[in-house]
Amino acid sequence: GPKSAAANLAKITIYTCDNSDVYHLNQQSPHSLPPPSSIIPDFPSLFTSIVPTEKPLGVDPLGNLYGIRDMAQPDPKQGEREYYARVGDAEIKRAFGKPFTDRKCEWDLGNITAIFHLLGEPPARVAELGCGVGWLSIMLARRGFDVVGVDISPDAIAAGRQQRDALNLPRLDFQVADYESLEAEDASFDAAIFFSSLHHAEDEA
Repeated sequence: GPKSAAANLAKITIYTCDNSDVYHLNQQSPHSLPPPSSIIPDFPSLFTSIVPTEKPLGVDPLGNLYGIRDMAQPDPKQGEREYYARVGDAEIKRAFGKPFTDRKCEWDLGNITAIFHLLGEPPARVAELGCGVGWLSIMLARRGFDVVGVDISPDAIAAGRQQRDALNLPRLDFQVADYESLEAEDASFDAAIFFSSLHHAEDEA
């Protein structure tokens, strides 16, 4: 499954979910997570501890928003592949505005803070798996990380590449691929991130 593949791909694996946030480390991070109240006051339940976790504690409710799981189709990921082509330019523009255009902006900001804290100072090589249009990959590249954003949607990756070129981010690469069948040299990345994307996996193991 994607998590076991990511464990081979990177030294650290971080994944988030909407309903509860889990930071899964397959190797001890050199960076400890400070108490949540020191990052965002009055968010006592935002972060979990950074101990290895078997599986996410919550499921992204958007995962079934378009009935992707319920569609009887030969390609179970057809919905993901065609999503951005179907929703069009307005949704792509909104996606580039994340986290501020997201209905769960406060959760996203908390997750991003934790991710940057766990990654520590660049340089480091980071893979974002299920990156969509790549808004988080762009943030990571602007911070100074070498980033590869991976998504199954050709339209999302095309939009990400266009934005990357407009911002002149040579540290950022985008690839069209299914992260469940991604092949890379073992530990070729320092960290792999699933940012609210694990619910798209057929096998979440």
